[in-house]
Amino acid sequence: MSSRRLVLAGLIGSFATVATPASAKAPALRPGQVWNLRDQRYPAAQVVIGRLEKLGDLSVVHVSVLRVLAGDPESGQVLTFGHMPFTEEAVRRSIGSQIGDGVGAHPGFDAGYAEWRSARGGVFTITIPEALAVAIQAMMSAPSEANESI
Repeated sequence: MSSRRLVLAGLIGSFATVATPASAKAPALRPGQVWNLRDQRYPAAQVVIGRLEKLGDLSVVHVSVLRVLAGDPESGQVLTFGHMPFTEEAVRRSIGSQIGDGVGAHPGFDAGYAEWRSARGGVFTITIPEALAVAIQAMMSAPSEANESI
């Protein structure tokens, strides 16, 4: 590699490290905060932080996801997911702007959290929109109770 390329690579690396000042730290996540999603597949969705905890070295953020439109905007259902556990990193990759604070937990949050805890459930490492897409697909492809009795 020529010395010119090495200098250029060094300069690019220097700019990359300078472009992220210490003052640009990610905001602290706290229970009661409400965030929108970066991903516009679910433009009306709201993420409510319900609990933060450490599981070993893993920082887990427990959320409720409200106003999730499943299907066609005109005939689709609006869904609520009372409890979903994510790694902090997955939440940070998912959230856009904070749109509220001081909000109480969704009514289904505590029961969902307790069930997750007793089942020793896992934690999503994919983004919130990716997890929503998987959950919605599973719900849409599962036979309804009416169909199961036929």
